Amino acid sequence: MVRTRKRRIRCAAQVRRNKVVQEYLKEKEEYEKMIMEAKTESWRNFCTRQEREGMWQGIYRVVNHTTKRVEDIPLIANGKYCDSRESAMLLAETFYPPDEPSEDTEEQKRVRADAEGANDGSRNNDIQDPPFTNFELERAVNSFNPKRHRAGTV
Repeated sequence: MVRTRKRRIRCAAQVRRNKVVQEYLKEKEEYEKMIMEAKTESWRNFCTRQEREGMWQGIYRVVNHTTKRVEDIPLIANGKYCDSRESAMLLAETFYPPDEPSEDTEEQKRVRADAEGANDGSRNNDIQDPPFTNFELERAVNSFNPKRHRAGTV
């Protein structure tokens, strides 16, 4: 409801704006009061519950009722169990098979030819992308968050 009142301030005519702002402030105050009451009630319930069971007992009760973690089953290829590297290779080969141009459909052949011919100057009518300037590269590098870990860095 507070959001609705706030939106009405934006849409209100200048003549009505003061009244709409007052309604918003009143609604916001009631909303904040309700939040504080809900927090207080939640804290009371938590403290009352502590008499029956300790804080950690409640946490352990929840944890014990969750499903147990099942250990990953190793993959089997050609009758033998795969280690982690072999499993990764098997999954990669299964989900990302080798690209065989000889097996392409006509549509795939056309798309492949378009992709190979892009920006190599073989098409006269197409506009080629100019190379990146140092300014563009510096701006891109500076836009990275230095605190965030990037793949490939140590």
